Amino acid sequence: MKGRGVLVPALGLILLVSLAFSAYAAELKEFRGVIIDNACATAHQKDLAKFIKTHPKSCVLKPDCKTSGMLLYLPDGKLLKFDQESSNTIVSWLENNNWTRIKVVVKVEENKGTDTYYLASIDNQ
Repeated sequence: MKGRGVLVPALGLILLVSLAFSAYAAELKEFRGVIIDNACATAHQKDLAKFIKTHPKSCVLKPDCKTSGMLLYLPDGKLLKFDQESSNTIVSWLENNNWTRIKVVVKVEENKGTDTYYLASIDNQ
């Protein structure tokens, strides 16, 4: 009977940890879109749908553009804003790849209490 007293709390802890991991995994969302910097998105907000079709990777990587923060332009015209750490990761990813297109697939987690998202993964479309 003594072993049972330890077993029940241990099983409870395992269940709690399992639920926490499954809840975390459920919060990741996948989106497809085009990377754009905040500076260009703001400057071209009235014609963004047209502008995004010609916005080159080289512009995103210009000093003023890449420090303004990164966004993901979604097919429905909405913008997904990344937090600063994720923006830096995206810039590094773009700098280290030879692709000229900036259409990507991302997995993100919403930063609770903010209007930004945390980047979990990124890949070229």
